[in-house]
Amino acid sequence: MPVPRASGRSFAPRRVVVESGSPRRPPRALAILRHYVEHPGTADTLEGLAGWRLLEDFVQQRVMDTERALQWLVRHGYLEKIAGTAIVQDLYRLNPRKQRAAERLLRPRLATPRRSRR
Repeated sequence: MPVPRASGRSFAPRRVVVESGSPRRPPRALAILRHYVEHPGTADTLEGLAGWRLLEDFVQQRVMDTERALQWLVRHGYLEKIAGTAIVQDLYRLNPRKQRAAERLLRPRLATPRRSRR
């Protein structure tokens, strides 16, 4: 019986023999199983599942890094945090009183225009 894939195409499942290895559960096993329980009619390839996990891990790490950076910028006064509500997330904006200090902090990192040689 054909099974729908995440891509929308169907394929006929084939029987695969899985080697029994270590009795320990691999770290990603529950996340993959959760995906199939939440979407029971889907099927995907090894590469498709790995890509989905890599993207999820990348986004999660990026969010954590960004959150730490925002906390630092707020703590040092460069940004102001506007508290959100149950519907609207927190917002961040440049603290106008620290704009010059922010520009000085960025100055060594900003590309300076080359001066023409005479």
